Amino acid sequence: MAARDVTAAGRPPRKPTVYGRTSAEALPVAAAGSSPAAVSPRPSSAAEIDSETARHLERARMLLRSFKNGRPSEDGLTFDIAYERQLSRELLGKNNILRSDAHSEGNEAVERLLGRLEPFLLEIANLGDGSTPEEVRLIKERMQSEGIIARLGLF
Repeated sequence: MAARDVTAAGRPPRKPTVYGRTSAEALPVAAAGSSPAAVSPRPSSAAEIDSETARHLERARMLLRSFKNGRPSEDGLTFDIAYERQLSRELLGKNNILRSDAHSEGNEAVERLLGRLEPFLLEIANLGDGSTPEEVRLIKERMQSEGIIARLGLF
């Protein structure tokens, strides 16, 4: 395996996708009669992401939407966010790996997006059992003001 065939993390590079297309759809097609070397194997789109990152971003978007739509318990004093907290912890670990991969691949747009996502994953992961409405409200307000759910939906 050539040195270029392995990422900094020691695994083969992932196939790129653009806006959720499969890797075959994302790759440019050579014009009739042109050599395959004339076509770049990777599109130059800033929104280029691989399928693993696309799945991660979709899971993160679903988590944030679930958190945003969460309602307080019947007593109105606490939120049950055990599921969101657990999923956030899982996504946080994956987020760090994918951000590092994006950095080593020079994909600044994805690296920046994953960097913006991380504080939300951390905050949700670190909420305690029976979180207060105030704690949850502050995170929801930041999610709204930074437009993180919309940003995730654009990729």
